[in-house]
Amino acid sequence: MGNRRYDEGFLEARNKVAPENPIEDLKGAVNAIGSLVRVNALRRETDKLSV
Repeated sequence: MGNRRYDEGFLEARNKVAPENPIEDLKGAVNAIGSLVRVNALRRETDKLSV
């Protein structure tokens, strides 16, 4: 399997973000996707200004 120390650190970090709460996980996923969409739209607009 993976590196035990790394896996434990990952689980600790994950539990600090959304400890055993699927609703918070879903909110985080929606926020992340929304951020990616906004960044992509801004990138397109800045590309138009540059060219």
